[in-house]
Amino acid sequence: MRNYITLNGKKYKTQSANWTETEVNARQTTRLASGKGDVTFGGSGYFMWTGTLIAPVVAETGWGTKDTLANAFRKKTKLAYEDHLGTAYEVAIGSRMEKRSQLPDWDNVENVFHVFMEIVSL
Repeated sequence: MRNYITLNGKKYKTQSANWTETEVNARQTTRLASGKGDVTFGGSGYFMWTGTLIAPVVAETGWGTKDTLANAFRKKTKLAYEDHLGTAYEVAIGSRMEKRSQLPDWDNVENVFHVFMEIVSL
């Protein structure tokens, strides 16, 4: 297992305390008039990852920064993603990104951002 994920070709560490992987299975359950349960299965399911990525202002080669993460968020196209196990997916980023600076000077080269986002497999 790796201690990072890869998004849009850049590596990012995740905050383990709140990083979650959710598997969603497309199905709907209902209660019929007879009182019996019924289930309808849809197409294939999908994965969703939610939590905080660690994005410094300046990073080593191959690692993402707050700016590369923001650029990936603003893209209106599918992105490449690899989870902590190295499994590759095509994904889209959810509709919001919350950035928290660790220092009051946001552009300080030693600053690190904690960026909350949602990533969904396609």
